Amino acid sequence: IIRREDMPVLRAAVPCLCRIAIKDPTREGVVRKIFNVFMNFLSTQQNKKKGMDPKKIRKVTIRSLFCLGLLVKYFDFDDPNDASTTPKDKQSTKVFNILMWYCTKNKDASLQRVALQGLFHIFSREPDLLNPANKVLTTFLRDSSTEFIHLTVLRGFREFLRGEDELVNKLQTQDGELVEDKEVKLVSRKEGTDSVIPTVVQHHLKRFL
Repeated sequence: IIRREDMPVLRAAVPCLCRIAIKDPTREGVVRKIFNVFMNFLSTQQNKKKGMDPKKIRKVTIRSLFCLGLLVKYFDFDDPNDASTTPKDKQSTKVFNILMWYCTKNKDASLQRVALQGLFHIFSREPDLLNPANKVLTTFLRDSSTEFIHLTVLRGFREFLRGEDELVNKLQTQDGELVEDKEVKLVSRKEGTDSVIPTVVQHHLKRFL
C-alpha cells in the first residue's frame, strides 16, 4: 500500500502502520525501514544523481515527501532517553530540512505543494520548527504566490490549528495526567501547548484576520 496507493490511501495507511508499530514494538523495524528508504531517495535526488526515468523520479519524490511528513507526525524516530541527541540531530529536523529544500530550491509547484503538506505534518510534532519556516511560509502566502500554493498553506494552518485545539482540550480533560497516545502527539508537548495557537495566529496569520 505504501509503495503503490495514492495520497488519500496513504493518509490513512501511514498512521495505521505507525500505530501498529507503537502497540507492537517488534514491528518498529518496518516503519524505520520505510522511513530510511524515503530519506535515502530524497537525499539522492538532492545530490542530483541520475539513473531513473524522470517521470518515475517525480512520482516517487511526491510519495516520499508526503509519507515522510506523516511518518514523523505519527511515530517518534528519536530515543527520548538519549541525552546526547541535539535538535539538529533529530530525525524530525533532518526531514524538515529536506522538505524546506524542496520548498525553496525546487520550482515544481506540485513538489512544493507536497513538501508544504509534509511540513505541516511535522509541525504537529515539532511546532517550534514553525519559526525557521516562517519566512518561507510568509513568501507562499503573498499575493504573488499561485492560488494552488496559497490554499495549501492556509489549509495546512487550518489542520494544524485544529489538531492543536484538540490536543489542548485533551490535555485539559486529563487533569494533569500524561497523554499516552503518542501516535497523536508527543507527551513532551504537554508543557507550553497553550501558547502555540496564539503564537501561530500572531506571527503567521495576523494579516488574514
